[in-house]
Amino acid sequence: MAKNSIESLIENMSPEYNSGDFVFVSVQSMSGIDIDDILALFREPEGISLVLTKVKRKN
Repeated sequence: MAKNSIESLIENMSPEYNSGDFVFVSVQSMSGIDIDDILALFREPEGISLVLTKVKRKN
């Protein structure tokens, strides 16, 4: 029996661990967001969903 394409894709994945802390946010504008902090971006009807590296700011 032939495997379907999704099974083949999953079977051949090579996931890698990304160390660090990440946050999931939803925004209306990309203004002020550093593109180097973006790991994933999804355009959705209600806005833009992002997975970002968590930036630790010094006060």
